Amino acid sequence: MLEQKTEVAPEAQRAPSTGRLCEYCGEPFEPTRRDQKFCRPSCRAAASRKEREDRRDRAGYFPGFLGC
Repeated sequence: MLEQKTEVAPEAQRAPSTGRLCEYCGEPFEPTRRDQKFCRPSCRAAASRKEREDRRDRAGYFPGFLGC
């Protein structure tokens, strides 16, 4: 009996990931903590900066404006 060998792509050979997607860049990563949301410290910092800017925009923040 002839045995057929099928080639499997490297992605299919890996075990299914239990990881998450980074909330900033969307890259998959394996969290080291249960509450980890970002893949790298740089993504965490960038998300924090973006959130701070968004809050300022919603509040009508204008640097240097004295309200006179």
